[in-house]
Amino acid sequence: MRLVVPGCVNDARSIPALRVFVLASAMALYLTMGASVFQAIEGPLEQSIAEKLDQLKAQFLQDHPCVTDRLDIPPYVGT
Repeated sequence: MRLVVPGCVNDARSIPALRVFVLASAMALYLTMGASVFQAIEGPLEQSIAEKLDQLKAQFLQDHPCVTDRLDIPPYVGT
């Protein structure tokens, strides 16, 4: 005996393709809008932190001439 609840889908194949497409599109739009709002809120702070970090790095390299910003690391060769 199967329990049938009104409004629930018993078989995934019975969902119309258009409904799946609309739900997927709505979810994609919702995620895109959320990401753009998050980027708008956090973007200026991220930019100011990146500029401050660049200034600190330049000051450190100026104060310590024995340190360079080049990475002379040979490529890793696995064994």
